[in-house]
Amino acid sequence: MGASDSFSAYEGARSLVSGLLELARSENWDAFTEALPEYMACVTQLQAVDWASLSLSQQKQLAGILEELKILQDELVQCSEARKGVLAGELHSLHNENKLGKAYRM
Repeated sequence: MGASDSFSAYEGARSLVSGLLELARSENWDAFTEALPEYMACVTQLQAVDWASLSLSQQKQLAGILEELKILQDELVQCSEARKGVLAGELHSLHNENKLGKAYRM
């Protein structure tokens, strides 16, 4: 992968993770779930970047973008963990309702 392709891949990943983060912040989890495969495909492309073929300046630029990606992903993980807690609570409530329903049917 050439330098321009490398930058395009990293810029694309940054754009996609920013979009995912906005969806998570607004709790639009349906759209988040739909957008996730595109992001995962983009991240897979990042593995093809040949850092050794890039100049030191290009490596530093990509490292800066990579650091931004990490910060955005860390925040995305925090939002996702919070959502996980909400879903666990809802699942627990549904499980309890199911138990109550079974008990009343007996």
